[in-house]
Amino acid sequence: MTQSYTKNSDIASLITSRICHDLVNPLGAINNGLELMELSGTPMSEEYMLLCDSVKNANARVNFFRVAFGPAHSQAMSSAQVHTLVEDMFLSGRCRVKLNITGEHPREQIKMLFLIIQCCENALPRGGDISAAHMDGKWRVRARGARIQRVNTLWDHLEMGADSDISAADIHFAIAREYLEYTGAQLAVEFHETEVSILLTESIPS
Repeated sequence: MTQSYTKNSDIASLITSRICHDLVNPLGAINNGLELMELSGTPMSEEYMLLCDSVKNANARVNFFRVAFGPAHSQAMSSAQVHTLVEDMFLSGRCRVKLNITGEHPREQIKMLFLIIQCCENALPRGGDISAAHMDGKWRVRARGARIQRVNTLWDHLEMGADSDISAADIHFAIAREYLEYTGAQLAVEFHETEVSILLTESIPS
């Protein structure tokens, strides 16, 4: 079943972009206020450090979600940009993410990569390591942890488009599936006791 990505989903992605855009200004204002407090010699209390960490985490999530859920056009993203977005996003989370990519990549591919990384997070309820590499026009993402969890309804939807009620917390599975159908890319998933491996072939064209 081919989804009407260019109509319904693109509207949703534009809404996401608008929300992210509107959040940037107040977050920036809070960050500027914290910097002024630091310059004024205000003691670095635990409350101050908590605010700093919270603003940094919020900015990281907004920037990551803008790519993962926002519109993806033809512009390219450098590997440095991608590394920064991922490092900031997972700096203090339960999962550690390591990328092995160089050069520039179409934003469409990075959008798909970010969605797949979030799917891998679901498979690591106790945390773990996620790695992603790009080689010969293919993306390979691996998630390793002490425990791998497979929620069949979510992964069946991602792999085969099986009908499933997906909650807001797991919406990345639905968007990734829709984007696969829109681009014609192919996804192969292998589950093992302590690892899930994902291979994305027929890469999204630039």
